[in-house]
Amino acid sequence: MTATGKKKPVRIKLLASFAGLLTVFRIWLAVNTPLFIQGDAMLDDYLLAEYARDLLNGKWLGDYSSTTLVKTISYPLILAFNYILGIPYSYGLIIGYILAVLLMTLALGYFIRNRYALVGIYLFLLYSPVMFHEENVQKVYRGGYIVVCSLLVFAAVTGIYAEVSGDKCSRLRLAGWSLLGVVSLPLFWYLKEDSIWILPFVLGGTLCALIALFIRKPGWKKAVLRSLLILLPLVSLLGAGVAYRGMNEKYYGIAAITDREGTNFRKVIEDIQSIEDDGIGDAWITRRMAKKACDASPSMAVVEDVLCRKLDDVYGEGRDPQGDFFIWFFRASLAEMGYYANGPQWMEDYYGKIHGELQGAFVSGKLKKDKKRIYISSICRGYTVSEMWDYYSGRSGEALGTLITYRENETTRKAATGSDEAISLMAQLTNSKYIRQDPYQKIERQGEVAVSMDQAIVSVYQKTVKPVFLLGASGLLLLFVTVIWKLIKKIADAREIGLALVLLGMITSAAALIFGVMWFANFLSAKKLYDYFCGAIPVMNIAEAVGIYTLFATVATLVNGKLKNRS
Repeated sequence: MTATGKKKPVRIKLLASFAGLLTVFRIWLAVNTPLFIQGDAMLDDYLLAEYARDLLNGKWLGDYSSTTLVKTISYPLILAFNYILGIPYSYGLIIGYILAVLLMTLALGYFIRNRYALVGIYLFLLYSPVMFHEENVQKVYRGGYIVVCSLLVFAAVTGIYAEVSGDKCSRLRLAGWSLLGVVSLPLFWYLKEDSIWILPFVLGGTLCALIALFIRKPGWKKAVLRSLLILLPLVSLLGAGVAYRGMNEKYYGIAAITDREGTNFRKVIEDIQSIEDDGIGDAWITRRMAKKACDASPSMAVVEDVLCRKLDDVYGEGRDPQGDFFIWFFRASLAEMGYYANGPQWMEDYYGKIHGELQGAFVSGKLKKDKKRIYISSICRGYTVSEMWDYYSGRSGEALGTLITYRENETTRKAATGSDEAISLMAQLTNSKYIRQDPYQKIERQGEVAVSMDQAIVSVYQKTVKPVFLLGASGLLLLFVTVIWKLIKKIADAREIGLALVLLGMITSAAALIFGVMWFANFLSAKKLYDYFCGAIPVMNIAEAVGIYTLFATVATLVNGKLKNRS
């Protein structure tokens, strides 16, 4: 063996050891960063904890109420699963993230054969600010697992496509990637109510995999088996949806995922939201729209006084609720009146009456629909063309700047909030370090060290964001241009094409997320935009890392070519 041959395994071992040490340190940081338990977030953090408690007690989502069908199931399932296995929340989240980053790096390894580059991508993702952000790793809420599960879905679809399009397709590896998709896609989809943003990547990747399969012209047995493995994640998503609806129907008589999908409640909100009103501002439903609906529907009119009182208490007399808050106040008002105590079928019939009365008012002309607005969701506000242009042109810079610079990213040390009962439940479910309401607890001092280190790491990303982003964007553009040029010249490399397709698909899905979040969050601060962008940040990081690798690899190739010519 040559001296060079001996050095190569040693370098690889050193590289693996270096990455391993940084991984262990990353775990230490995660488990020593205290949670921020929000026991008073009754419609968010604490509500999902209640779902998890009811699941553990065998009650599905608990007794029917106005909040039973407002959130999706994946996050409570994760909380319950970790609790059953005795896995502390902080450990479960960071191990899940490391696994997701590792699998995403392995999937990219089909296209990038440079071990040093892959380790660099792995570490760049491992220490990404997105998983040092309060919203994602300290709150007992969905953000962190949105990052984890979206990466798992990206890895699964990338792995399936890469395996099928490669020179040698291993049935075992293809089955492994397919199984990852079978688990991760439904889990991700039901983490939040807006998970549709990942569909462009999933459908595009699945289609590319099927095309690559049949270009290879395998025998019919292999074609059938591999096609099934390619499609299995989508089949599992459909099956999970059927099972989920079936469970809700079994317990509540409503075959829907949430009350904003496939219910008479959704139809009522859609009706009210479509009522013509010129001065909509940042409200999805104004008081004028609600007043018109109450005047047209005797069944809805009974809640008008309670609804107005509740809105006045929070916003002041006559002021409109921002965003989708009307929907929450509408539910809460009916709950206060005791309507939800009549049971799910009674409420479904009641909302059906309101819907019928409002539809009748539209037909008779008593109510007019706003036909000037464009709606991307039946229960989300619409924009006129001019409003859309003004809004997106005016706020896109702020939104993208927030995403790219991580300026809203922060790790904090906040004491738990809420009642003792709520804090106790969430602490029991998570079994992780958190700061108690007594600020002099030892645990706060322990958390101080980890949080300081977290913030120091994030500051490195923040300070280097301009060169990293510019180099990444330049390299990404170079990759796309090179692939297009090589396709025209018919000399394209399959790995380059595959890498470009994967990145294009991921960027398309991230763009869909950004567009949708901005549509929804017109009334929210830049910080909340950043919170909701969490699924797009790993995509940005992957694109930056691959772009930088492409740029340096191209320069190295050119330099080596010149040196060879000189010699």
